[in-house]
Amino acid sequence: MIVGGILVGVVSGLVPGVHINLVAALVVSFSSVLLQWLSPLGAALFIVSLSVTHNFLDFVPSTYLAAPSAETCEGVLPAHRLLREGKGHEAVFFSVIGMVVGLVISAIMFIPLVEGVKVVYKVIERFIPAILIMVVGILIFREEKKLIALLVCLLSGALGLVVLNAKFLDDPLLPLLSGMFGISGMIMSIAEGVKIQKQSTESDFEGKKGWMLPASVKALVASCATSFLPGLSGSHSTLFACSFSKMKEREVLFVNGFVNAASIMIGLIALFAIKKARNGAVVAMSELIEVDAGIMLALVAGVLISCGVSAWLALRVSKMFSLWIEKVNYKKVCFSVIALVVALTFVVSGLWGVFVLGISVFLGFLPLITKVNRNHLMCVLIVPVVAYFLF
Repeated sequence: MIVGGILVGVVSGLVPGVHINLVAALVVSFSSVLLQWLSPLGAALFIVSLSVTHNFLDFVPSTYLAAPSAETCEGVLPAHRLLREGKGHEAVFFSVIGMVVGLVISAIMFIPLVEGVKVVYKVIERFIPAILIMVVGILIFREEKKLIALLVCLLSGALGLVVLNAKFLDDPLLPLLSGMFGISGMIMSIAEGVKIQKQSTESDFEGKKGWMLPASVKALVASCATSFLPGLSGSHSTLFACSFSKMKEREVLFVNGFVNAASIMIGLIALFAIKKARNGAVVAMSELIEVDAGIMLALVAGVLISCGVSAWLALRVSKMFSLWIEKVNYKKVCFSVIALVVALTFVVSGLWGVFVLGISVFLGFLPLITKVNRNHLMCVLIVPVVAYFLF
């Protein structure tokens, strides 16, 4: 099951615009068929290994094809700066190393994190809407163009309220996130006439390695503070971690990988400790199996096995991309990816999904044109979560 999850995760991770929640939802849809052939534990291991692998391989299209997911959108800007310098593989390398370190440290600290989540959640449960609003407020306050950032938050939040409550749309996250974070970025790359320089496949650490420990501490604190709160993504954790001090590009990428990895483990911890599912993959598992200590041990083992294999695969695939991307017409690649995402949206969500995709693309242009942080677009999830708690 772990091998099967890894294979499917490689495919889903390399297809731009495919969110892990979509894959998890499809697995749940076919769960009745799967459970005829698999045990509930086997199905859960399949999902968790798929989730880990998807997150590792997702760094490749996020770096080379301007198609970030909600989790990697904060790391994509330094990744693209390195890509334009011919160091795309280095960007993937630091992201992958961060994810490996994040998973290993989260596994080592599993028991303390379980107890910590139990205590903290009891204290903050009633204040979750206020905390989410405060997080959004802090992010807006950090911007120079505060009114534009507020406008992006309000528009994306309104879109989220309408679309996520629509009964006629299957898997609304696919058109929402693909439009805002994927296609909009690729169209901007085409409009700007981006040309990919000759890429290096070198990935050695440069300079001193002393930055890794403090970066890991910041990322772990940020992950614990945000990962079990609904509506917040790995990019929010990255922003929180980077707010402690100014970081270089490699540190931002390392932290982004770390928090993406930690969010997977903390999602499992939240399910085990407080019986709350905080991401699509964990929601899928919660519908298939009752998690106890023995099951959780097996899932953590599955995460670590998938981590080792997926890290190797991600780096190998990144080297292939770095050699391939400079030999192809980047504009044609972007158009092909856009066509693929539109077709996938039509198949999964129908014409209404394509309509929502178009609106999301236009909304995704707003922060790109005005030079505010695209993270404000995540209000598309945060505002509906706040509304759910309040109303």
